[in-house]
Amino acid sequence: MQKPNRRELKVLREFAGTPEPWERFAGAGDSTLKSLLEAGWICENTDLNYPAEYYEITPAGESAAYQ
Repeated sequence: MQKPNRRELKVLREFAGTPEPWERFAGAGDSTLKSLLEAGWICENTDLNYPAEYYEITPAGESAAYQ
């Protein structure tokens, strides 16, 4: 299993268990977003109570953040 780099790890650990806007993660750019999505550690929001442009951590992301 691939391990997150320092920036990815920081982002994963900042998720609060609810969908978050990408702008919340200061210093993390488009390449970090892309790598987190490709790794399956985050996904686009599926909760109808949040805007579509929010992201949520996946179970794989939770595991990667605290391995």
